[in-house]
Amino acid sequence: MRKKRISFRALFFLSLFICVFCYLFNSSSKIILNVGANYYNSKILNIAYSSLGDCLKDKSELENVVIIERDKDDNINYISSNTYKLNLLATTLAQNFKDSFNKSFSGGVSIPVGAFTGISLFSGIGKNVKMNLIVITNVKCEFYTEFKEAGINQTRHVLKLFVIPTANIVTHKKSIVKTEKIEVILYDNLIIGKVPSTYLNGKILN
Repeated sequence: MRKKRISFRALFFLSLFICVFCYLFNSSSKIILNVGANYYNSKILNIAYSSLGDCLKDKSELENVVIIERDKDDNINYISSNTYKLNLLATTLAQNFKDSFNKSFSGGVSIPVGAFTGISLFSGIGKNVKMNLIVITNVKCEFYTEFKEAGINQTRHVLKLFVIPTANIVTHKKSIVKTEKIEVILYDNLIIGKVPSTYLNGKILN
């Protein structure tokens, strides 16, 4: 009878230990994910702007991206985009972004040892351990052009770039997918001349 009690007690404590261990294991994964996500958020904008700056060191890259044709009275009668130049710029920027991303995150993310306990109170305590948590999976670039009336015989022309990176933040137990849409204004010009009403709406160029 006594042996059965001891066995039952041992089984109870073993089960309790396993439950607590599983809880802390899952909890530590959440804490590490949050640390990784915060680190990602703190870096991603700088990476995007740095990549764009490297890509557009030569300002001529933006010349003739949008082609505007006028009639004999100097009114705008046709607007088109240089698809080849846009695609080339998008490809170059995406590659620059990936290279900058991999360089920025190659050293890993610093995780305090306390985070592995799974207890939030201890998550910021202890020495830092480097972990490779973040992987870039895709970078998409979209160009967006917009024409707006800006007064008599004047039109405001804005060319925007949207950089859309997708990354996975992965721990030993869980993972999350982060997708950002970063907006950058490439130029904002004032055009003299009437623009056909069909162009007075924004549209994606590529």
